[in-house]
Amino acid sequence: MRKLKISAIFLIISINFFGQTALKENEIIGKWKVVDAEITMKGGENNENIIKTKEGFINSIFHFGGNGIFNIEFKENVPWFFKELKTMKPNNWKYEPNSKLIKVGTEEDNFTIMEISPFKKAGKFFLSITGFIFEVDKIFTEEKLSFVKIEKEKKKEIKLENADLKKENIENSEIFSYEIVEKTPSTAKCKSKKEEKKKKCFKKEIYKYFGNKFNPNLPSELGLVAGVHKIKNTFIINKNGEIVNIESTGTDQRLNNECKRVISLLPKMKPGINKGKIVNVKYELPFTIRVE
Repeated sequence: MRKLKISAIFLIISINFFGQTALKENEIIGKWKVVDAEITMKGGENNENIIKTKEGFINSIFHFGGNGIFNIEFKENVPWFFKELKTMKPNNWKYEPNSKLIKVGTEEDNFTIMEISPFKKAGKFFLSITGFIFEVDKIFTEEKLSFVKIEKEKKKEIKLENADLKKENIENSEIFSYEIVEKTPSTAKCKSKKEEKKKKCFKKEIYKYFGNKFNPNLPSELGLVAGVHKIKNTFIINKNGEIVNIESTGTDQRLNNECKRVISLLPKMKPGINKGKIVNVKYELPFTIRVE
């Protein structure tokens, strides 16, 4: 009787294990929509970020292209930490029959971006990744096509411009705030005679210039910790329309230096006027970098 009980337990375990059927490559090709998700990592159900990650995956679409290209299409309102996945460049995918795993990546990174285990159980389809199991429905079927190789994107080399940081001895009494000066400084593109329109144009042009000149590789090169990095920048547009006395204060001196470099490259401007006289004008330029 004891043996019978043991056999019965083993049978139940066997049925549960062998109830999963691995999918074949031609079955995988197509688009799969996540309809439900389960957290499998220990303690994950009590972790707020893990729960948000689970919720973020629901309604996303895993696309295993017939041409060997893989991507994930996310819904719009996913948590901010999904941004990297949302903007992830397309990768290749390949199915390994021996391990019954889908491997995502490129030949250059040896397909190490992601591993996915596809299987069928009790008439339902599932995709399993580290920490999660997704129940999925196939919403689009494709045929196998010629393989399109994705090459790893090479880091762009950027030639950075430099300019001297100009210092000028100016008395505080001779400096006017941008917010109160009668006629604000302006760039060549801001020609409106209405101050409010000119101010909006000026702000837009400054931020546009800043975005174009700021080194986009810097945050990753510096290995900045994830989070928000704020830099407060101030500079003076002197009576000649030149940018002088640049100051940048933030949590990382290397970011401060980059901000100073970019501001120093701003083109010569039309100086500000107050009570009919050309004056020195101080401008504040807050800048925020989000590292994820």
